[in-house]
Amino acid sequence: MMKLKQYVLASVTLICTNLSSIATENISIVPKPNNYEFKEGKFTLSAQTKIVCSDKLKRTGELLAGYMRPATGYPLTVTSSNNGGGNIALKIISSEELGKEGYTLDVTPTGVLIAANTPTGVFYGGMSLFQLFPTQIASKTKVEDGTWFTPCVTIKDKPRFAWRSYMLDDGRYFNGCDEVKKLLDQMSILTLNYFH
Repeated sequence: MMKLKQYVLASVTLICTNLSSIATENISIVPKPNNYEFKEGKFTLSAQTKIVCSDKLKRTGELLAGYMRPATGYPLTVTSSNNGGGNIALKIISSEELGKEGYTLDVTPTGVLIAANTPTGVFYGGMSLFQLFPTQIASKTKVEDGTWFTPCVTIKDKPRFAWRSYMLDDGRYFNGCDEVKKLLDQMSILTLNYFH
């Protein structure tokens, strides 16, 4: 009887240890990135956070800020001058490995760097960052007492399929223009690139 109790206790301990390691290794991004590695610490978004980018990426920076401004209430100014820490930097690089839509995302306690070959890749990196924040970040109204942080992580990702689409039979199930625009926003968060 004593051996049975020890066996059950050892089994429960082993299962709990495995479950806790699984929980810390999962990432809350859809679709799941190809490569990611968690690091110590967290990045906290604040009212002083800026999105720093070149003129070529200004539209992408404004789109990312537009997703996060309503819930946070922060200005998230898009600028080309990087003075101070705690910013989100968007950068065009040259990497054959990433292709047209791939990106790297490096989140540290002092800031975030999203780098890609094209503005599309930078945008997809921004959507991955958006998904790392608490789910309330998707609110269309300001969330009172919201704490906006994301775990520190390094991600290198590119789509496995060039054609990632969604089809809507709007003739049969008429939703209207506003609903279709909401659907397109959701598609962009999930990195779907064709709409039928």
